[in-house]
Amino acid sequence: MTPQTACQTVQAAIGKMPLGHHGLALATGVYEESVEVFHGRQISIFGPMEGNFCPSASAVTVSRFWVQDNATLWVNCLTTGSVGCRQWAIADVINVVFDGTAPTALVANETCRINTSGSLTLNGPVSAFAVAQNYSTIYLAGNIAVSQPNLSLAYFLRAIDATIDLSSAVFSGHALAAGLRYTLDHGVIVFPRAGSQSIPGDGSESINFSVCRPCN
Repeated sequence: MTPQTACQTVQAAIGKMPLGHHGLALATGVYEESVEVFHGRQISIFGPMEGNFCPSASAVTVSRFWVQDNATLWVNCLTTGSVGCRQWAIADVINVVFDGTAPTALVANETCRINTSGSLTLNGPVSAFAVAQNYSTIYLAGNIAVSQPNLSLAYFLRAIDATIDLSSAVFSGHALAAGLRYTLDHGVIVFPRAGSQSIPGDGSESINFSVCRPCN
């Protein structure tokens, strides 16, 4: 495929891919679309890279990503509003900026998993950074930075019958103007090595027989 024959939208390119593992390099620009990966597909979507290095996650913006139905999605080196998964899907999120255009940056629902690494940046107002529910897991690793001052969230993290693992996460940047660190409803949270106080937010709440590991 050449620049002259490239697809005009991300979803159109995905629609041309047979089952199996495929890579999709996005040209610099803004893609105002909600991208869906489904039915067992395995697709890596990334902005301009220099080898394995991401020179700028702001070169490409895609409105939303959604993966479901036993599919796998890798998102690397770009800006988006949110990445979500459901129904036995997996989303790996690497070197991504969340611009605040969606209510929640990371959403895991109905027995799926989100893994992160590299750098994640919260660059706009959201209601929550990450929400896992219905036996899903969000594993946050790498550096998670709040890039703007005075952001107010309802809560930074929420687990409802699900697990959020922060054991390999490091938080940096500005403090939140408002928002709980986390809220649990029959959920499990694994604290980062720096402890619960390192999670962005103004307080902590856990309800309904939830489990904190380690509790402190």
